Amino acid sequence: MALYLPGDPQPTGPHYPGLDKAVHVVLFAVPVLLLSRWLALCGAARPRAWAAGVFGVHGVVSEVLQHLVVPHRTGSLADLAADGIGIGLGVMLAARWRIGGVGEAGVCCHGAVRREPHDTGL
Repeated sequence: MALYLPGDPQPTGPHYPGLDKAVHVVLFAVPVLLLSRWLALCGAARPRAWAAGVFGVHGVVSEVLQHLVVPHRTGSLADLAADGIGIGLGVMLAARWRIGGVGEAGVCCHGAVRREPHDTGL
């Protein structure tokens, strides 16, 4: 949602160089990580690839919409690059996250308990 809010025509307050790009990285890394893990728990094939694809398309669409539709905002290739870095970070974190404890049995997206471990790789 933050990606579609109107910009401020005359920004006020302190300016921190690079903060905007860091926000883009986080706004993409966290959802990619969460979607990857959710899809893995549901037994989806290639969950990290699906999550990366969904948010890759979202990154492109969001930059185009910001440029064409959102007041006082412009699309930016630098923002799109930061989105891509966030997607990559989310995928890497999802690959490192091991399901353990309660999640090992895995409650699937349909509420069914998954008994057999599934491959969560790309």
